Amino acid sequence: MAILDFLKARGIKSTFFISGPFVFADSKKGLAGGLNKASFNMIRKMVDDGHEFGNHTQTHPHKSAAINWERENAELKAGWDAATKAIFKDAVPSNARMLPFWRAPYGEYDERSLGQASRAGYPLHFGWNVDVLDAAGLPACKVDASHPRCVSPATMTKRIVDFAEKNTWSFDGMVVLAHLQNPYAWHSTADGLKALVDTFERNGVAIRRLSEFFNADLAPELGIGVSSSP
Repeated sequence: MAILDFLKARGIKSTFFISGPFVFADSKKGLAGGLNKASFNMIRKMVDDGHEFGNHTQTHPHKSAAINWERENAELKAGWDAATKAIFKDAVPSNARMLPFWRAPYGEYDERSLGQASRAGYPLHFGWNVDVLDAAGLPACKVDASHPRCVSPATMTKRIVDFAEKNTWSFDGMVVLAHLQNPYAWHSTADGLKALVDTFERNGVAIRRLSEFFNADLAPELGIGVSSSP
């Protein structure tokens, strides 16, 4: 919630890829196991603050031939729709709808998973340029500074800025992979998320939702409703 508060204070709206444990009481059971009502306050805030949403599957599985990706995406959407309906009743805001975007768990996808997800209504798969490594299980630098890959707010920000500088701050779009539940308090220190946003602003880089720089004009039938500009 503190990260969401920071984003709101800086006027930043993001794209969140939602997975089953956030929506379902038991992600393996899906809707049959009920909804995770502990997430409702956060879902309401995410929607109220103007963020948008994509699909990150029901059970967040590793890729294998046994996974039915059509069901994984369809069940997650059903759960998300049920959760937003429970929260907002008959006044679900338009930005709460799940866009036809998905992201494969662990970034593991192939032709089969892409095809099955598309049949479930998710033809657009998004990867990333930069992973801040907040979900890799690495030690916090404040706990083990000697670890060569320890993570801190400063290292998370540095990974993104280094990528931008390597590309001389000239690119059509950059997707950053980060998580609300990261254990490194990215939002809480001056050299963390604040430093990233300040550095972006100094270099003329705006933080936008995926729908705002995806060229929706190329696929008007998807009904994304946001046209990108160069």
